[in-house]
Amino acid sequence: ADPHAALVSVLAVLYPTPAWTAGIHPTAVIGPGAQWRDPVAIGPYVVLGADVRLGRNVRLGPHCVIGDGVTIGDDSELYPHVTCYAGVTIGHHVVVHCGTRLVAKPRIAPDSIPRTRRSRTSGAASSATTSRSGRTAASIGAAWTTP
Repeated sequence: ADPHAALVSVLAVLYPTPAWTAGIHPTAVIGPGAQWRDPVAIGPYVVLGADVRLGRNVRLGPHCVIGDGVTIGDDSELYPHVTCYAGVTIGHHVVVHCGTRLVAKPRIAPDSIPRTRRSRTSGAASSATTSRSGRTAASIGAAWTTP
């Protein structure tokens, strides 16, 4: 007997895939230009930003926040309290678990990686951050851009 096959059959009985109902909860906030392919399930207090694209069978749990321009592929599920910041792309058949924060990869100019400056006397971290080139975080702020 194959123990892996037996485990898979038992897991399907003990932990069935939860049923979901297509629709948009009345407390959801939908931004301008948001589009989706039916069926989708948009839960309570979900916020969709401008120009969001949702694929077929997307399920968004309660309190998800989807930023401007986010794309979520077909058959994906976001559990409660997931935040996707502007510009994030999620592929097809993806599950994102509770409380996850997704950020689009920033482009950082070379030699601009912030690090904390340590005091020579106490060794404690100071409130100023500097890059390898010695510039402060305020002076390198212009180097941080998103794709």
